[in-house]
Amino acid sequence: MSIRTRTSSPRAASAAAAAVSRRAVLRGATTTLGAMLASRKAPAQTAGPVTLTLLLWEHWKVVEGLQKNDPATVPRRRLWFYEIVKRFEGEHRDIKLQYQTANWNVATQTFIAASQAGNPPDLVGAQSQDNQPLANAGYVADLGQFKYGEWDDFNQAVLREACSVDGKIVSMPVYLTSTGLGYNKALLAQAGIKEPPRTWDDLIRAGKALTRDTRGTGRPNQWGFGCELSAASTPNPVSFTMPMIRSAGGSIVDKDGRGLMDTPEHRRLAKLLQDMYHEHRILAPESFTMKANDEVDLFGAKAWATGIVIHALLPPILEKMGKDAFGFAPYPTFPGNEPRSYSEVYGFLMSSRAAKDPRRGPAAFELLKAIGSVDALLLAAKYQFGAPSRRSALANPIYKSDPLLGYLADYTFKTAAPFPFIKEVGFYSETFIEALNLIVLQRQPVDETLRRQQARYEARLRR
Repeated sequence: MSIRTRTSSPRAASAAAAAVSRRAVLRGATTTLGAMLASRKAPAQTAGPVTLTLLLWEHWKVVEGLQKNDPATVPRRRLWFYEIVKRFEGEHRDIKLQYQTANWNVATQTFIAASQAGNPPDLVGAQSQDNQPLANAGYVADLGQFKYGEWDDFNQAVLREACSVDGKIVSMPVYLTSTGLGYNKALLAQAGIKEPPRTWDDLIRAGKALTRDTRGTGRPNQWGFGCELSAASTPNPVSFTMPMIRSAGGSIVDKDGRGLMDTPEHRRLAKLLQDMYHEHRILAPESFTMKANDEVDLFGAKAWATGIVIHALLPPILEKMGKDAFGFAPYPTFPGNEPRSYSEVYGFLMSSRAAKDPRRGPAAFELLKAIGSVDALLLAAKYQFGAPSRRSALANPIYKSDPLLGYLADYTFKTAAPFPFIKEVGFYSETFIEALNLIVLQRQPVDETLRRQQARYEARLRR
């Protein structure tokens, strides 16, 4: 079964989520997760077959294969999910699975609408920024009510910051993906650059050597650096600029969930990008017009010699360019700072309605355990260069079999930081990316522009 949806704007998605609970704020848990989990009991399971419904993202393109038992119809980087579900079905003959799909940017709103109608899917995939409004509205379950002794094995920062709300675990994390500096090895070698830049100063020097007009048209077609800054792909650019701000000691959100853009760290970032574009002339113009995931084609066509990329895109990039042609390194830093990364946290949540059912609740949690298992992480590593969310998985030989995969696993586990919950996240993202576009493309004053855009965003919060 497929739910047909129309793509909505980030602003509309934000408004729908905000309508669920405008009181949603980030609050630290006052009780440790371990103590809370120890105090809960799992609902009793009754005998007999159980049918579970999963809401998945359309772009995964995995449902047809699952329904027809045909992995040939599944994109290679989604085979981890296909294989773990098929294994689960073989081990749980009494649990039947059916599927719904929705476009990735309206999947949460689809789940909300179904919850309000009283018939939500039993499980839904979601990214971390959606967890808090769903939990505060009461639409998803506290997974601590089910018996499970492996929570301590997960990356605790991910579990606490991305998968928990008010101390309650609401999402089963799966694999992680990190952002970093992608680079064309051959282009760096041709320019005499022996290793990827470590600091922004290093990158500017390298970028000048890498930016070239290889066609003789008078305009560069090979750029030293690219970064997704397009309003067309909002809110992605906020994720890609967040590590630059974090490495300088800043944050994009305050303790109450208010998005930040008028900070010293944001001003430093904006000035850096402005100088890269006008003074150093190494920042690719396509950065401001590209769509999400265009990095694959930009690197493949040698339009970007280096650029910010999320490592979930490594499989298609490596397929296009060849495994030995592309490298992935930590984010460049400002002098004296440590590299930071934004990590996407893919997780699955259980509807509150399913959790209250004495048969479907335990069955749904069995599937969640499979999706969050070490075996699932190893399959994600095999097919999608997925980095593990569990410490015990790091020791598996699969991460030693490939230098890039081993590096990604270690780097991601140490630097993973999920996208935080931000009030009116769609409008915040639009406002901040508009500010960067005005500052970089129109050379508007950094301080004044960020101050004005911050005021616009905060005016929305007061409505």
